[in-house]
Amino acid sequence: MPLVALGTFLIGTVAIFFPFLPFGWALYAVTALILAPYLRPLRRFFLWLAKKDKSGRVNKIGFRIAVLYRWSERTDLARKILTALQESEGALEKKKEENAAGEVDG
Repeated sequence: MPLVALGTFLIGTVAIFFPFLPFGWALYAVTALILAPYLRPLRRFFLWLAKKDKSGRVNKIGFRIAVLYRWSERTDLARKILTALQESEGALEKKKEENAAGEVDG
């Protein structure tokens, strides 16, 4: 997986220098998501982003990255991502319940 991440990073770096290829930053984001299980700061940022995301897009992307890790037979890293995403979803649901209870009481 680090080789895939290195490849997306290099392609993204090349794409940034060409103004007609505006997807360099997107490839940097893909690189960060692929490396999230390996690097704790990226994993924390990803989970923070998942908690802030109300639409659920970050969780969908996380599940796709977990599928990619399962495909590459790195089930330990896939499990780590899925566990963290489920914890962030649980925290989001708890926060929604607290907000709903506060609205009913207030």
